Amino acid sequence: MFNKIFQKPNSGWIVWLGIFFSYIIVGVGVYLWQSSIVQESKKEQAVVVNQTLLQQNKLAQDTAVLQKDIQAQLEKVKNNEIDLATIKIGDKLANGMVVGNIIKDKEKTYIEFAGGIVISGNFNYFNSKQSNDFSSAFYGKICVELDKESLSRIPKVDNQVKPLCFFNVDVAKGRFGPPGNSGKTLVAIDNYRLRVGDVYPFDEAELIKTIEIIK
Repeated sequence: MFNKIFQKPNSGWIVWLGIFFSYIIVGVGVYLWQSSIVQESKKEQAVVVNQTLLQQNKLAQDTAVLQKDIQAQLEKVKNNEIDLATIKIGDKLANGMVVGNIIKDKEKTYIEFAGGIVISGNFNYFNSKQSNDFSSAFYGKICVELDKESLSRIPKVDNQVKPLCFFNVDVAKGRFGPPGNSGKTLVAIDNYRLRVGDVYPFDEAELIKTIEIIK
């Protein structure tokens, strides 16, 4: 009987064996193919996640810079700082002053503001004429070195600090004289004149009311 089997083998089991191995091979191939797809999908997801995180970080950085810029601009507005490139007649400052006139002469710019404010500081009635131009510019003037609180109220460019002198000199002399006087004062002013690029190192305003003088 064994001789018959080996002499005339049954080809059916060989076919089924081949089909079985074919399924195994196909299954392994499908598994490997799916695995590769999963791996590629994971890589793509990782790339997307990294890109999203980078975009979020950049957005957060840009937002922080923007917030910082906005805060700086708000501080300038609050501090009554002006931008020479954009300032125009009719603009209103935080202190209530309104730009009434802008005069440009070569490198100099005069900006006049209407609106009253109260300022304080150390005043000086200059009566000593020196040989240098800086001191001569103050001769005969009554000027105030403003205190910190007053400096925040007045119009300014780039936070520059300058003395404030009264342009209605006769009125000021009558209240702060005689020449040589100095001390502390609290006054109301109007018609502020901001002098930008001028050789004279002071701004000007009209003295409206003398509230207090301590000599």
